[in-house]
Amino acid sequence: MNRKATATLTRLGDAWPALKGQIRRLGLFASIFLLGKISGFVSALWLSQLVTDMASYGLFEYALSVGILIAIALNVGLQAAYPYFNLKKRERGFRSIFYFHPLLCSGLIGGILLMDYWLFQVIEPKLQLALLIGGIIAMQLLLSYILKSHEFIIRAVLLDGGLFIAINFYNLFVWLSGKPYDFETLKSLLLCYFAGLLVICFFHYWKNRQDFSWKRYLEAISFGKHLVLSSTIVIVLTNGARIFIEYFLGLEQVASYSFYFRFAVVVILIQQVFNIAFFKKIYRSKAAQLDNFFSAFIIGALFVAMLFWLLLPNLLSGMFSFFEEGHQGYAPLYFILSFHALFWISISFNENIIYRENLSRQMNRAFVLLLVGMLAIFTLLHLCAWLTLFSFAIVNLFFLFWATDIQFSLLLKHRRLSFRHSRLLNRGMLLLFAISYLLIF
Repeated sequence: MNRKATATLTRLGDAWPALKGQIRRLGLFASIFLLGKISGFVSALWLSQLVTDMASYGLFEYALSVGILIAIALNVGLQAAYPYFNLKKRERGFRSIFYFHPLLCSGLIGGILLMDYWLFQVIEPKLQLALLIGGIIAMQLLLSYILKSHEFIIRAVLLDGGLFIAINFYNLFVWLSGKPYDFETLKSLLLCYFAGLLVICFFHYWKNRQDFSWKRYLEAISFGKHLVLSSTIVIVLTNGARIFIEYFLGLEQVASYSFYFRFAVVVILIQQVFNIAFFKKIYRSKAAQLDNFFSAFIIGALFVAMLFWLLLPNLLSGMFSFFEEGHQGYAPLYFILSFHALFWISISFNENIIYRENLSRQMNRAFVLLLVGMLAIFTLLHLCAWLTLFSFAIVNLFFLFWATDIQFSLLLKHRRLSFRHSRLLNRGMLLLFAISYLLIF
């Protein structure tokens, strides 16, 4: 063996302990990530098999969608403000305010629920559940961003899935006991989890209370205020369909849509792995590197999405009544939502860069017009009696594409950041969807 080969083997031998440690940590991260994300994927689907009627499942999905919007409003964009002030600007004194804010919001939620319980009793049960879910998601999201910013990835993953892990504990209890599903009991369990998150926030606030400043708090709020609108619109475009379906078509249609939506967005779990694992690198990488990465990822996600669309209904038909009883009628909806998930991934990737470049205000103007246009078309179709789950999903899909194209335009126009390959790929995917849908259905 020559000296060069010997030296190479020696270097590999020296590097093996560190490499072994990285492999072990990656394996642990993957296992915990799967636990948290599969728990989120399974919880609602499991619930759909435990409730006595589909309207009850639709009620849960509706409350979850409204809760996500409540969480955005409560956080006022602070989840993006934390990495901006602590990673990009590297400023001191921006810690305690991010733990103080959840305490303030939790007091607001608790006050509303208690006042309604003791005095008014006017809030519908589905909105009570939505308010509680919103408070939980708001705290989870803010704490998770803090952990990701400091690369405490495993803790962040566990926290991201906390709500659904709690729901699955109750699902397991109902499944084992054979008792009917009771949303009041579920609310009591979620209230305990809400209180636990509140204790965590209070502990960290107390630990960092010396650097608290109302001036810094208001500065962070000022930064985040533009993100509230953009985050709300992005969520409405990508994940808010159930709210409009409940209004136009009813809770049972929410249930049908939500079931297939859950399976279609499985590919987003893969994107979230990369987003969490490389959060800090994505925030600091150059446009050319990100363009190549995003493009490669979308191509892989397209392949996985189409594979799932073909295989999952047959593989899981014995487990879920939806696949067993009505899949033939809903196969086009599943196909539409599979492409919906791909454009959602593009929007999510771009959103990080938009926030990094402080372009949320410019994005807001364009996205408000998009949202108004989409709602106008939904209303027009409804008045003409042409609005179905299929027409609804197709309209939503086209507006998702326009949203991604607007993001690419803003980055190019205002920051000279070109994502040429990703943009062309998105346009190609829309063309692929249109041709495939017309040929298959």
